[in-house]
Amino acid sequence: MYIKRISAVSILAVTLLCCLGAYPQEDAKQWIERVARAYGDLSSYQCEGVILSEFSGLQSASTTTSFTRYSKPKENKLRFNAGMGDSRCVVVCDGASTIVYAGGTRQYTKRPSARIDEILAEVFKGQSDAYIGGALPEEYASLPSRCGSAKVLRREIVDLQSGRVNCVVVEAEMAATDTLPLTRKVRTLWIDPEKLIVLRDATRTEAFSTQKKKFYDASQEVKLTSCQINQALNDSVFQFDPPLSAYQRTELNLPAVDDGLALGTSTENIPLMDLNGTRYTFRGLRGSVVIFDFWATWCSPCLKEMASLEKIGEKYRDKGLAIFGVNQQEQKLQTDFLKKKSFSYPMLFDRSGMLSRHFRASELPTLVVIDRNGRMVDWEQGMQKQEELESLLKLTGIQ
Repeated sequence: MYIKRISAVSILAVTLLCCLGAYPQEDAKQWIERVARAYGDLSSYQCEGVILSEFSGLQSASTTTSFTRYSKPKENKLRFNAGMGDSRCVVVCDGASTIVYAGGTRQYTKRPSARIDEILAEVFKGQSDAYIGGALPEEYASLPSRCGSAKVLRREIVDLQSGRVNCVVVEAEMAATDTLPLTRKVRTLWIDPEKLIVLRDATRTEAFSTQKKKFYDASQEVKLTSCQINQALNDSVFQFDPPLSAYQRTELNLPAVDDGLALGTSTENIPLMDLNGTRYTFRGLRGSVVIFDFWATWCSPCLKEMASLEKIGEKYRDKGLAIFGVNQQEQKLQTDFLKKKSFSYPMLFDRSGMLSRHFRASELPTLVVIDRNGRMVDWEQGMQKQEELESLLKLTGIQ
């Protein structure tokens, strides 16, 4: 009788755990490793789905939605459609050459090569995810090496065109990178426990300044509506003829991506000129850590910060630090004002306000830090003391 009571209690406990969605007996890391092996062993993969992206940072916010189709056999062939209608982007590789078509610009490029990863990096200039989305099979195959802590959250039904799948939901903290140590990325995967395919993938990214102020918040969710694996794919899938109205280009003139100045944003194409007419380029500044200090003559906190920047410049100039003041005021006003000061670093004349808009310098002072690779790694509003400035520089390896 005693044994029967214990059994009944055990059954009740398991039932309660299942109802609550708790699966303590499941190892999340093992699920991720099994998924990676499954993707690595696929002979073919064909799916359709929706990508939902949302970004909010500084004073800007944006949301995008795109529809995607993806097909790839084991050999080096691929077809990827992102978006719909005239705005779609198509990448097709037949194993010998690769075509990339940008419907929004009616342009395409053809490369006599099947090195798909290299071609995508070249055509999209390192921003492939922004144009064609993320969560591709190759990424899942390498997922274990980028995961930190992980846990199984629950079981949850995912509806596909072919039916309903009771998925294992796993949440993984992605390992921080050396470049952006204050970025936190959490990824939630809805895994088909039989096929070991990810049917939904939600990534939430938060980035913080060195003073722990949230810099931006971004999310991307991939929802598959259908998925087929290990089936023979006809060669016609990997053939594509651009529309007659499209023009072939050596490089695609792609529309700018509104990334909201996420940490890591490239700043290559902004012109820089100081009060003396000297021109600078971000490409020319590669290899140096760059500080932009947005100020005005009437801003007393700006002047206090500039005095600290002068000391910082003297201390770290030999370690590859370059400091620039940025001011929108009339050129003569700035020149006359600076004659009474002893700042040694260049002052950029932002007459059109392009730099101020690009770096969201709506309040003064605003400080921007660019790393040696030309990417923004910190952004601060309000006066920074010398010790705070030095802590900002540690993020770039200067100390």
